[in-house]
Amino acid sequence: MATTKLTDTHLVILSHASQQENGRVLPLPGTDPNPAGARKRTLNALLRRNLIAEVGAVPGDTEWRRDEDGSPLTLTITETGLAAIGLGSGPDQGACNPASSDTGERSAAKAAAGGPKTFRTGSKGAAIVRLLKRKTGATLPDLMAASGWQAHSVRGFLSGTLKTKHGLTVASEKTEAGVRRYRIPA
Repeated sequence: MATTKLTDTHLVILSHASQQENGRVLPLPGTDPNPAGARKRTLNALLRRNLIAEVGAVPGDTEWRRDEDGSPLTLTITETGLAAIGLGSGPDQGACNPASSDTGERSAAKAAAGGPKTFRTGSKGAAIVRLLKRKTGATLPDLMAASGWQAHSVRGFLSGTLKTKHGLTVASEKTEAGVRRYRIPA
């Protein structure tokens, strides 16, 4: 499977959805400085790439749009979307459904453990964390090689997923040679 190229905005939206009950995308995280049209274009791009999907909304869900029958629809992250950020088990054409996917199980495990969600063994996220936990940390090219992501995607993962969602401290320092190294202090 080809590496999915994601913008920082895509990473933030997908990472946020992966942390929500039932994988819901809406409401979007934080204060979004983008105009409504830009948000809609971003979400439509994620829909076209099968990284998110439309599902029937239940009471309490934020409505995305209405279908032909007038029923409310919302958005949820798909297995393909989870895999794109290093959390899924592989591509899947269906949306996350807590009754049939591991999204609900991950949420339950997180709640039972009382701590932040861990990354699936062998995932891109786990590979990045492993490199960051080394005493010497890792350079941006090291992290790009381990994940197959572009520089902006790695930076978004470091600040959006690791710092904001997992509460991990990611230290950044420049060596005497001028090379920036990132690490998670022990």
